[in-house]
Amino acid sequence: MMNKSETSATRRLLQCTGFGLYMNDISSKFAPPATRAPDLPPDAFAARRTVVDQVAHWCETNKSDSSVEWVPIMYLYELVKGSAKRAFLIVMIMPEPCDCGNYSHHDYDAMTKYQADRMMSLLTYLHEAWDWGNKPNWVRATYTTPNRSFKIDPAVLPGVNKSVTPSKGAPPIFHVTQESFSPTLLEGEIEKIDNVCTQGQETRAGPAVVEAARKRVLGSKEDRPDVGDA
Repeated sequence: MMNKSETSATRRLLQCTGFGLYMNDISSKFAPPATRAPDLPPDAFAARRTVVDQVAHWCETNKSDSSVEWVPIMYLYELVKGSAKRAFLIVMIMPEPCDCGNYSHHDYDAMTKYQADRMMSLLTYLHEAWDWGNKPNWVRATYTTPNRSFKIDPAVLPGVNKSVTPSKGAPPIFHVTQESFSPTLLEGEIEKIDNVCTQGQETRAGPAVVEAARKRVLGSKEDRPDVGDA
């Protein structure tokens, strides 16, 4: 049985290849009559269900003229914990801005762009160092907040292979490709990714290819958005 609560992005992506995308669909976790989940606070559950329901409704409404069908595969994710798609959508669920006086605490643009870069870094490394899936095309990311009732901008959903413009007044939409992403993985994270892939008996590329892939995605802690204490 597939673990609907899996939070390791590396393991989930490998499972999408091994078991198929629809086997990894987590929609049922948020389907009625469910109103909560043991691993999510009630507010977090409700916010994620709003996003899942909105995306599902958009896919159903636009299935006749859309080239993409978004399948939710994770609702929380870490890169690693202790038919692959080539396009990926990230929706960040943000709280109301705090009153601490430190703008970086609610620089949601920087946080969202950073997560898009991290996902593309992971996808690139898996594909190049571990021969996983197809070459990723793009990662698109945006965020939503309580004052938007956790609704997302429909402009983020069409599966066009180019950047899209957000609706007036909506949060920005970040469109990251293999040519434009900023490398963000740390040495320790790459080591953990390698461990997960080894446990899954994935096919590792040759030493020179692995080293080139590692250099391509390796970042530093200084690249992270500053969300420390004021």
